[in-house]
Amino acid sequence: MGKFATAARDSIFYGHHANIDRLWAIWRKLRGSKPSVFTSKDWLEASFLFYDENKNLARVKVKDTLDYEKMGYTYQGLDTIPWLNNRPKPRFKKSKVASTSTAPKATEISFPVKLDKIVKVLVDRPRKSRSQKDKEQEEELLLIEGIEVDSAKFVRFEVFVNDEEDKPEELLDKAEYAGDFALVPTRRSSTIKSKIRLGLTELLEDLDVEDDDQILVSLVPKAGGEDISIGGIKIVYAS
Repeated sequence: MGKFATAARDSIFYGHHANIDRLWAIWRKLRGSKPSVFTSKDWLEASFLFYDENKNLARVKVKDTLDYEKMGYTYQGLDTIPWLNNRPKPRFKKSKVASTSTAPKATEISFPVKLDKIVKVLVDRPRKSRSQKDKEQEEELLLIEGIEVDSAKFVRFEVFVNDEEDKPEELLDKAEYAGDFALVPTRRSSTIKSKIRLGLTELLEDLDVEDDDQILVSLVPKAGGEDISIGGIKIVYAS
């Protein structure tokens, strides 16, 4: 399943995509009063060609697939999901590593930078000590942009917040772990540029550092780091 051209020949491909669809359904149910649908016409009208049961090409638009109940199936309720009420625990609460670290500030770094080693950077928080209402209206996000990679190579890096030790392999089940970026290779080599946004609101609550002016972000290359270039890191807010 590691190659786009042949992924659908692996039966696990369908289980994987069904689970992504299930996670999307869960995410939408957890949004509460926040928007749970995307309104971008470019996205809704985007279309793909598939072969139907009669081996004929059929065009399917994104907007045609968003309501899974109309397609004849549903998922179990939120009360059956054990991890919803089991958030990961931090190793260090109220960590002062961001105020004592000698890592450079994101505004002082000359981007782009290569991930041929662990990169640590201090990122300013435009807002702190936000109210619960503020959090419900806008999510605090870590934006890593200008990620340049070779589409023919497998690359992956992990992201940690306020990691006090250089042992990131021990943090995957801890609150300090923010997420990761990975790219499955294609047959043709070309330079592509991408970005990721990682949620910080609950993570900062768990670490008990919502009053801090900045956070320490660690980018840890796990595969093909020498082929990964980062164009910038900052905090943004989105509803």
